[in-house]
Amino acid sequence: MNILIIGGTGFVGLELSKRLKDAGHIITLFHRNHAAGLPFKQTLGDCDSPDELRISIGNAEPDCVIHTTAMNKRHIAALEKALTTTMRTVIISSADVYKAFEVFNRLSDAPIQDVPLVETSPLRDVRHFCRFNGDEYEKIDVETAALGSKVIEPVILRLGMVFGTNDPNRRFHDRIEAAQDGCIALSADAAAWKTCYCGVKNAALGIELAAEKGKAGEIYNLADKDAFAESEWSAKIWALLNHNPKIILIDEKSNTANFAQHLILDTTKIRRELGYDEQHTAEQHLAEMIDCHADYWEGCQP
Repeated sequence: MNILIIGGTGFVGLELSKRLKDAGHIITLFHRNHAAGLPFKQTLGDCDSPDELRISIGNAEPDCVIHTTAMNKRHIAALEKALTTTMRTVIISSADVYKAFEVFNRLSDAPIQDVPLVETSPLRDVRHFCRFNGDEYEKIDVETAALGSKVIEPVILRLGMVFGTNDPNRRFHDRIEAAQDGCIALSADAAAWKTCYCGVKNAALGIELAAEKGKAGEIYNLADKDAFAESEWSAKIWALLNHNPKIILIDEKSNTANFAQHLILDTTKIRRELGYDEQHTAEQHLAEMIDCHADYWEGCQP
């Protein structure tokens, strides 16, 4: 399959590009700045520009577009204007669309939401609560615009928090840095809290399956099957760093996070319909993350 990836040189995009190439797909990357040393055809442009997108799509002649960087409805509008015919398009969305995210972040007084969250679980009523790299961010608007389009045939993936090699967010950095002291202080509810994570290689697999098999107009949750408590994540990380994990539980409540609201995704649909199944464990992703940022984590080594 001939695939155009919008934003294929970032954290998830690069892992996805490599996986798709290894699977025999023809890959073209559309992004802002040339990335040297990559074995893919690259076209430069801005995903806000319909003209630049139209040229890239015309040159690549893709069977499918994967949009990894759609942050707001403006990005979907630009792609719509760029298309001259209907296009199968995988849209990367986020688990933060669910109302449970609103409850966890105390954005409203809504009651605790049932988990695990399925694709039909209630969505946030609070919108436009943050910006991303200075730009407006709202994945609900992205989904709504894509699903309402006459030329985009969307397959939407709601991802959990992605971690692994080259993670720019360096998730779990607090636990890794705390290894120097041999302990970390957490409130009891924070230690027991569970949220949805997705190893980057597993994320790439799920996106590949969505491009190959996903049904247009459908939404799929994508996350690792096992949801560990934060205390369990600490134990896994410290074991990889050859430390004996110790968690000090403190009697303190957060004013910004409601840890009674877990953020666990139900991934039954993508497993049943697309055949998704993790190929890499949480420990493998954590170990690769630690190795990748060895210079950053150097002070945490025993």
